[in-house]
Amino acid sequence: MVSETELAAVRSAMLTVRVPNASDKVFKTECLFSFDTVESPDGLYINMRTFECFGRDFVQLDSERTGNKLYYHIKDVKIPKPQTEDTETGEAKKEPTKLAIGVEGGFMGGEAAFETISSTSVVVLPEGYEIPLPCQELPEIVIQCITGITAHSGGAIEDHLAAYEEEPPKPSKYAENLIQVANPPQIPPGNWRCAECGTGQNLWLNLSDGFIGCGRKLYSVWDGCVGGQEGAAIRHYQDTGCQYPLAVKLGTITAHTADVYSYAADEDTSVEDPYIAKHLAHFGINIQSLEKTEKTMTEMSIEHNIKYQWDRITEANKKLIRMDGPGYIGLKNLGNSCYMNSIVQVLCSLPEAQKKFFQHADEIFKTLPRDTSASSDFLTQLCKLCVGLLSDRYPQQHQAVMAKRKELAAEGVDNASLSEEGTSVSPGMFKSVVGKGHYEFSSGRQQDACEYYQHLINSMMAVAERLLPSRSPGAAAAAGIDFTRLFKYYEEHRYECPQTNRVKYKFNEEAFLLLPVPVECATNKEQVQEYEERKAKRQKTDEKAKEKEEEPIQPRVPFKACIDQYCGLGEVELRSEGRNIICHSRARPMTFPPYLWVVLKRFYQKPDWTTAKLEALVEMPSEIDLEMLRGKGPQPDETELPSEPDAATAGAGGGAAPAAAADAAPDEMVVAQLMSMGYSKNAAKRASLAAPNATADAALEWLFGHMDDPDLNDPPVTPQPAAAGGGGGGGGAAQLDDEKVANLMSMGFEKDQAECALLKTNMDVERAVDWLFSHTDTLAAEVAAMKAEREGGGNEASNGGGDVQMGGVSKKDQYLDGDGKYSLVGFVTQMGSNLACGHYVAHINKDGKWVVYNDRKVAISEEPPFEYGYMYLYRRKDYTPN
Repeated sequence: MVSETELAAVRSAMLTVRVPNASDKVFKTECLFSFDTVESPDGLYINMRTFECFGRDFVQLDSERTGNKLYYHIKDVKIPKPQTEDTETGEAKKEPTKLAIGVEGGFMGGEAAFETISSTSVVVLPEGYEIPLPCQELPEIVIQCITGITAHSGGAIEDHLAAYEEEPPKPSKYAENLIQVANPPQIPPGNWRCAECGTGQNLWLNLSDGFIGCGRKLYSVWDGCVGGQEGAAIRHYQDTGCQYPLAVKLGTITAHTADVYSYAADEDTSVEDPYIAKHLAHFGINIQSLEKTEKTMTEMSIEHNIKYQWDRITEANKKLIRMDGPGYIGLKNLGNSCYMNSIVQVLCSLPEAQKKFFQHADEIFKTLPRDTSASSDFLTQLCKLCVGLLSDRYPQQHQAVMAKRKELAAEGVDNASLSEEGTSVSPGMFKSVVGKGHYEFSSGRQQDACEYYQHLINSMMAVAERLLPSRSPGAAAAAGIDFTRLFKYYEEHRYECPQTNRVKYKFNEEAFLLLPVPVECATNKEQVQEYEERKAKRQKTDEKAKEKEEEPIQPRVPFKACIDQYCGLGEVELRSEGRNIICHSRARPMTFPPYLWVVLKRFYQKPDWTTAKLEALVEMPSEIDLEMLRGKGPQPDETELPSEPDAATAGAGGGAAPAAAADAAPDEMVVAQLMSMGYSKNAAKRASLAAPNATADAALEWLFGHMDDPDLNDPPVTPQPAAAGGGGGGGGAAQLDDEKVANLMSMGFEKDQAECALLKTNMDVERAVDWLFSHTDTLAAEVAAMKAEREGGGNEASNGGGDVQMGGVSKKDQYLDGDGKYSLVGFVTQMGSNLACGHYVAHINKDGKWVVYNDRKVAISEEPPFEYGYMYLYRRKDYTPN
């Protein structure tokens, strides 16, 4: 029976209680700071004002943050029961008929049927009073709140993943009344060419006038039309007054599907054309004749190869020793989330991640702003994930839960099966916060693990300031070195004119080394050719049964061949002295980071613009020496190739900032790269215009800091001409706000430091303070570079010596560097025919043994598939983790 003292405590705290409505998000399945659930030994505590839930270890922290004292406490015990048929209909379970999760005809997932026993109560903090439910003496508002929480569908992060099916493009509003010219050209069934550059790849047919042009530029995939211009198809749309917005990609048309794109500014995305058959008939194309009726032998062969790869990579024919415990905890697959799981497992295995995000997690949790939910905070969810993977908390909880289930299991349940599964946690909140605002990573579609790694690193950069002493002295110990610097290196790109032997250098930051895979250098070309001949013979004679008996033979490419091709010369067109010049180009790393990701270029674009995988075995060594690749920068005996004046600064006098130019325009390559990552065109343009130096990395960092801007996806505002500035600062000096400079100087910063920080942060004082604290090690260099740039030094490297100069300061010295000898510590493998499908697993070297992480399954690997990998992480041999 509840005491009067307990009731009095409830009444004094009930003013903050709310009843949840349909628009409220109610969390009741997992703690926001940990992976505790209602099945954990202490259950969950739901805040009766914010409806966020917490485990016992964090409920007091939440009470201090929010001032709330009343919590609804839930603790469940699930008892498994036999299930051999559909529990509702009594029918045998049906096999899936389509690629979907949680929808009719798809994979339904879920665990065995359980009977749940719940115990609930109301808890008052800080006294710790616990009132068992039901209790009629409680105030009506408290009872209504509990009823509302119980009835609410809940805000589990995994809900949006529970029912996943590929979302089709939306119908274009221009399709119904699309303009189509009279007497159009009749399109032949093949041999299509771009009307401008003559290419036969990546071709788009304008559905209004029949123009065939190549697709738009796509960073590292498609270089655009002749002369490096934007693709002919979109330029044709612009040149015709933006009247003809719809284009279909040739080679993708069947009776039921076709890739259609709308260039209209208010759509600018893939769309559905409900009238595609009529529109194509206008050009003599009979869509019914393009019906695809069965798999080709090539497709069957691909599936055949994948089966062998899958068995080899997962070691399907071996009884692997299962691992469990800290560092050996699996991650549940949320629906095509294996790409995320693999990258996260490798990164969290590093000692630096353990020290930064695991050992100091409690201090970092306390830096969470009061107006921010832990569920949507990246740094909180990153630390939560590291603690979940690296502590012994969840293996212990898992063992306790399994023991309780066994004890209470219904008759007919196989108790042995309850022990087979190791400990795993569900990274739903982490996936949600990392993918927020990103078209691809917020979806349930399969993704490229390398792109996700880049996105994750940039997300870490965006929150680095949270660890600064200026934000939270308690988190200062966790600051240390910026985690992302462990992977980044400085790369030089050298261009040489073959006629004059004059050279030009450009420099940029990279987070992985991309190596080509030259199959023409395979050491077993004869065996591959013989296998292909046998396969072709079987295809002709339809001897499919025999094909199953022979393991595919794939090209074996030496690692040295990949390095040699990387070192080879390429060609690139540069503009110099008023003309275009075809120059020889090469890239070299100038620094070697503590950890180096080596990524094999296994994926390429087919003629129909779909992604395919290069099937080859690459003999990746456990140790590599890349020191011979080190770039030396401009040499004293080299002559510089003159560059064209920068459009943003030409005639500006001094060092006018690009943002102040009236004709400032976004970098099309940066825009294309950001769009390929899932951002809208307008957001990409805004980032390119706003980011310093207009690099893709800088633009991404700007995007991460402006995801909540209401106008992020609106067309960017054209900058107005800046007022003429006076004095020696050039055009840039006019942008400085003397009051803001004085404000920073009052905090103890020098005038040059204050001006540099304000210019770096778009005149935002708060961001400038954080920037100053985060650049203490390189502040003098940054200030000198900024002064040189404002005085006309610019950003280009000088050719005056053997070192790389940037505004008179060596920028490469800002990168962690050492000897280029490395040892392999982990790798990520992709199984599948392209990036849109398949599966990822990770292998990590733990104390001399290789461990495979296959989502929730963790085991010792007997034969690691080194030759099948996609991304390889190496640690520098002269580097010792702190």
